[in-house]
Amino acid sequence: MYQDVQRGVTFAELLLVLIVLAVLTLAGGEAYGRLVGRQRLAAAAQDITRTLQFTRSEALRRNQALHVSFRPGDTGPWCYGIGELPDCDCSAGALSNRCQLQRHGTVEMMTGQAADYPGIAMPQARFGTQRYTTFAPLRATAGFGTVVLKNQYADSLQVRVSLPGRVRICNPASTSLFNGYPLC
Repeated sequence: MYQDVQRGVTFAELLLVLIVLAVLTLAGGEAYGRLVGRQRLAAAAQDITRTLQFTRSEALRRNQALHVSFRPGDTGPWCYGIGELPDCDCSAGALSNRCQLQRHGTVEMMTGQAADYPGIAMPQARFGTQRYTTFAPLRATAGFGTVVLKNQYADSLQVRVSLPGRVRICNPASTSLFNGYPLC
């Protein structure tokens, strides 16, 4: 005798599997977006730290005061740049008082911008009452202050410069969301 055996899945079973996959994808997508936001935030803080450390060593090497200027922006564009003049203009279209250094016989723009770090805001950059810090050639001392960076998920990191010129990244949150960065 011949038996009629059905193989495969019903439409209801297929629909249930698709719904479960959609829910898992949405949950994973949010977590992945947050991870990418944290990585971009850490990258921006590390690049600013490298720029400050480079400026400190370059001031010592040249025996000349050098400055790192910041143009913070909470929702709009922000930038930072190295210059031989205090409070230089790091914006891309600057015509006068641009952030630039004479290096190896050429003049170079030494800047970083918000466009390099999508989703990252710089709501504050304060060094005393100024928006720039100066690294003195004698002992590489600096104007102390803080640069605050945030991402769209309200995660935050700070780059701090101490009076002796030490540059460090710290986490202002009460919980450690970033491994390797101490609390401020």
